Amino acid sequence: MSDEMSAFAKGSLARTPFAHLLVYCLDRSLSGTLVFQSSNSLRHAIYIESGSPAKVRTGSPFCYFGQVLIDIGAIDEKVRQESYEEKERRGGLHGELLLRSGYIDRATLRDALRVQLRRKLLHLCQLPPDTLFAFYRGQNLLASWGGPDFTPIEPLAILHQAVCYPGNWPRIEAAIAAISQQPLVLSHEGDLFRFQPSEQEQTIVDRLRVAPTSVSELEATGIATRQDIYTFLYSLFITRYVYFGNREKAPVGLQVPPSLRDNSLGSTATALARLKLRRVVSSSVPSVEIHATEALTVHQPFSSRPPAAAADSVSSLSILPPFSRTTSRAVTAPVSSLSLEQQVRRAELAALAENLEQKDYYQLLGVPRESTNNDIKKAFLVLAKKWHPDRISPALEDVRLVAADVFSKINKAFQTLDDPVLRTSYDEAMASQVSPDDEAVSHVVAASLDFQKAEIFWRKGNRIEAEQYAQAAVNKDNANTDYRAFLLWLQAQSDPLSPATLAGLIKELDAILVADGEHRRSLWYRGNLLRKVGREDAAMRDFRRLVEIDPRHTDASREIRLHDMRRRTARR
Repeated sequence: MSDEMSAFAKGSLARTPFAHLLVYCLDRSLSGTLVFQSSNSLRHAIYIESGSPAKVRTGSPFCYFGQVLIDIGAIDEKVRQESYEEKERRGGLHGELLLRSGYIDRATLRDALRVQLRRKLLHLCQLPPDTLFAFYRGQNLLASWGGPDFTPIEPLAILHQAVCYPGNWPRIEAAIAAISQQPLVLSHEGDLFRFQPSEQEQTIVDRLRVAPTSVSELEATGIATRQDIYTFLYSLFITRYVYFGNREKAPVGLQVPPSLRDNSLGSTATALARLKLRRVVSSSVPSVEIHATEALTVHQPFSSRPPAAAADSVSSLSILPPFSRTTSRAVTAPVSSLSLEQQVRRAELAALAENLEQKDYYQLLGVPRESTNNDIKKAFLVLAKKWHPDRISPALEDVRLVAADVFSKINKAFQTLDDPVLRTSYDEAMASQVSPDDEAVSHVVAASLDFQKAEIFWRKGNRIEAEQYAQAAVNKDNANTDYRAFLLWLQAQSDPLSPATLAGLIKELDAILVADGEHRRSLWYRGNLLRKVGREDAAMRDFRRLVEIDPRHTDASREIRLHDMRRRTARR
């Protein structure tokens, strides 16, 4: 790990807590190596692949692989001892030796590596605040260490487990208490199961799905302890899955990293080991002192201070951009050391930032109001290639934050104009000189809340209430195919249901799938309805297509297995 190599960012855990480093990498889908150096001069490293931790090396031996295999029930102590002695004689990696000897298979090897990786990451949560870190973007400094297998793990789950580390509690308590009276909104985007919530945490999610709820109201329900409520909400806040007021950015890590799409959650043994580990983290890990200056500053979702004051408490490193929510940043005059091209680019950015607040969304994207969606998308891609912060050269590092502000506004303009419903609302608001942001957001948020209520009533067996809320969601946001498909499914559950009505519902699901052939809800719902009308082969095609898209869809996988089993039985 050469000191001469240029670090993309560096700082200390006193300024940037461990969990926030994971958030930053996941939010930007970064690949590279995080290197930590503690006060005792030990160095540790984490290789990050597309935002997900994939490999860890601790400065001193920790969590031997043989012990992990015993913990998950893959081998016993006798095999561990004999194989370790063989390893000492012949050299090589312990796991590969066990694999060649037939004691474990490749799937078990990878499961054990994930458990070991998780334990090592949680061990690094205990690093003291004076630990220094550096991030080497695009560099795999662990390429020649350990085996060739990368075993990325679910980043949201390990992030939440890192937050649960007891030493974080003073920071969490102060941050959440500061916003305890604010009504909290749960984002309808993303799969919260990826946090691997406990039963109590899932109850918190269900409560927030019904309606915005304050921390004080959640505490009053008694659904979980104060510490459990605060800790879980903190994880959801720093990843933007919970917010209050107007949310500016989408939740962190919405897209499952490619390296995780086929991993599912590992084997049953791995899941059990993970559950045991979660209990250990929450109860027996010793606490360390956390300085008051470590208060949440990476995303600042609950700071009431003005941007300037907030920035004073944050490291000036590029990894911690305290983006202003209300003001645009100024660009100083170009410096003489820049090339002519860099000076021109800097001047362009200055002019764009200066007039940012005066431009409407069409002007920001540089397109006329009658532009097609394709024209808008092309314009956005051109601007993204030019002004995305990652496209800013090192010579212009001092204006990277300005570019981030500019790109944030450009991205918001694109997200609005690319969505037919939001664009219509925006155009109508502009025509009536009403604030378009408030108008559009109110429709989307109201529809999202209605949809969440519909799902809750359906889970509770109340189809009538569920259908009413689903219909309300569709009325407010007809472009959302999840809402439309769910409403069609609920309508198909009414009794009695005529064959003509059922055929009509299937036809409407057909229309959704013509527009989006990978829409999972529609494939699942249509498959069930096709089987209901006796079209078993067509239903199985939908289920098989669904499993191709989402190998973790256990319901569709079960239907395929049962179908194949019945066919084999019939042949006999």
